[in-house]
Amino acid sequence: MRRRGLAEVVGVLAVVASLLFPGYEIRQSNQIARSTITYGLASNVSEIHQTIWSNPEIAVLHVKVRDAGDRQLTQPGPEVC
Repeated sequence: MRRRGLAEVVGVLAVVASLLFPGYEIRQSNQIARSTITYGLASNVSEIHQTIWSNPEIAVLHVKVRDAGDRQLTQPGPEVC
């Protein structure tokens, strides 16, 4: 009788472990996916900055746009329909 009780406890523990493990795996997979996305975004931003600052004309334009804020960069021209 004692062995049967021990076997039931072991069985319950095995079922609980089998339910917790997939949850852990899914959580870990989500963390890896988020890290991969974050790395990809950072890489894209870095590439954009590299493009901006490696070309002097684009760099000057970028600084003008950044410093202009809400002001217009040029005088309004004739409207084109």
